[in-house]
Amino acid sequence: MSTNLTVLIQNESSLEQASKQLHDAVFKQESVSFDAHSGIFRLRLWREVPTEVKRERAFHWLTRVKVLRKECELTFNDVGSAEIEVRDRLEYYSLFRLSYDTSARRLAFETEGAVGITLALESIRGTLADTGETTWDQFGYHTVAFRW
Repeated sequence: MSTNLTVLIQNESSLEQASKQLHDAVFKQESVSFDAHSGIFRLRLWREVPTEVKRERAFHWLTRVKVLRKECELTFNDVGSAEIEVRDRLEYYSLFRLSYDTSARRLAFETEGAVGITLALESIRGTLADTGETTWDQFGYHTVAFRW
């Protein structure tokens, strides 16, 4: 089993490293929080661990693929404001990547479109850390591949 991940986010390079770890991560609406007084944004989500895969026969030449997920918390400090817009109520939302606009100092969470999250950052300062919880639950997503 893979080790727990911790990424200190201190610049655009480490932000990109965290973004790559979060591709296809899923989260619930209630796992998003922003404390305007302290300037702290938190998001608990489940990220995929692509090196940990199970394959099960689904039908003749098709295989169902399951990827281990680890719960993690993404935290940003020094957040001036947060725009969180829920456009459609889903059980889980998907995160594709984090996109940072240097000149505007705004961090956009690129999702499937049902929720929008944008942070105004005073500085790039945060962490991405696994909580130690794991699951094989696919959160409603199904991946099927051809057997070889």
